[in-house]
Amino acid sequence: MNKKWIGDDHDLRKFTLLQLLCRELRIGVFINWMQTEEREPIFQNDVAKKISVYTSEYDRRSLVSFGEFIKKSLINDCFCFFESVTDRKKWRDDFIKAFNEQQNNSFVFFDPYTGIEPPKSEANEAHIKLLDIQQTINKTNAEYILIYQHDNKREKDYIKTKLNQLLPYLRGEKRQFKIGSVFTGYEKGKIQEYYILICDSSKMINKLHLPECLRQSFFSC
Repeated sequence: MNKKWIGDDHDLRKFTLLQLLCRELRIGVFINWMQTEEREPIFQNDVAKKISVYTSEYDRRSLVSFGEFIKKSLINDCFCFFESVTDRKKWRDDFIKAFNEQQNNSFVFFDPYTGIEPPKSEANEAHIKLLDIQQTINKTNAEYILIYQHDNKREKDYIKTKLNQLLPYLRGEKRQFKIGSVFTGYEKGKIQEYYILICDSSKMINKLHLPECLRQSFFSC
């Protein structure tokens, strides 16, 4: 997450989706912002700050305060984790500890700068590693995990490649996860990002009604 992009169209789609999932699943959300070293750190007051942004949900000529948008649209039961991922092990250990201390939480949203680690090159702070996801399955009580994935227009079937890359890591030590849904975010008619929802295999995901600014695709995995 880059501080200067707080409140852009990606965030508005992101929080609209989180609002929907929290409402439909009737649970709160633990947001892991996954900050990077080279970018300014984000703090709680930055998220609540009055930032004027355009939103695809409202008249494009109107400006909406991002702080007010979060306050009004995101479910109250929300915990934000702002630690840098530069020291990956410390970040992961601290996240797992913080998540487990939130006893009523079973839903985590990972917000890496670009998405899941690339298959043919080394992961950096912009990515969530597949091991991070597997450790979340093994060491927390999370039942739902949502992962942000930026689109790559240069690669054909990019999201299917990411899903195939993810599948082997959904088999935990004591339980197994499955891919429940893939949500597709559009801007000006073009795909901008995906949100991959994985869930404990014991959980059922029914088809969800999405707002017009989002689309939903299902993949059989």
